[in-house]
Amino acid sequence: MNLNLLRFSIILFICLNLSCGQTHLKDLKSIHEKFECKNKAIDPKLLHKFLPWLSDRYPIVTTVNIAAAYRTNEYSEYTGITTEENGYVKVTFEDGNYTRYKWFGKLDNDIHLVVVDEGSRRGTGVFSSLLLLNFDVNKKKQDPNLNMNLIGHYLLGDRIKYEITTLKNKIFIENEIYENNKLVLKCKKDYCYEVKK
Repeated sequence: MNLNLLRFSIILFICLNLSCGQTHLKDLKSIHEKFECKNKAIDPKLLHKFLPWLSDRYPIVTTVNIAAAYRTNEYSEYTGITTEENGYVKVTFEDGNYTRYKWFGKLDNDIHLVVVDEGSRRGTGVFSSLLLLNFDVNKKKQDPNLNMNLIGHYLLGDRIKYEITTLKNKIFIENEIYENNKLVLKCKKDYCYEVKK
């Protein structure tokens, strides 16, 4: 009797993991096409995890498991509604501070460009950062992950105008905080580096 139960459990475990991996591959396709997961824009709180404090330079969190996040209480109430007419997706926290983002598409090598703003109801500052992200499905784990990975974080300043353009796997940022008002990045699959002028 226990042997049959064990066989059934093993077969059920394998089937669930295979279907879970397939679901993640569908989600990955939707992310690459529309920056959506489970038919919703990606939750701004997940992108907020990548932002360092304003007093710090480097992010501490560099990977977020989207598949796990959407099965938690913390992210289960997210509606996925775009809250601003100009294409930003926004979340406002209980203290009145907010995080919003705008997806700028992806490079040929599937690196996504996302500008994330942080603001407060108590001040006028709107601090912007460019996040460079890639995604992967790790099927080797017991419960496959759909990972969003931070491969680059670039400050854009407080209410400073910027322009971002791309060409194949290069990013061109025009912004007064960079030398000669321009930053050029060349991106491989898992990292980007500054191209010296």
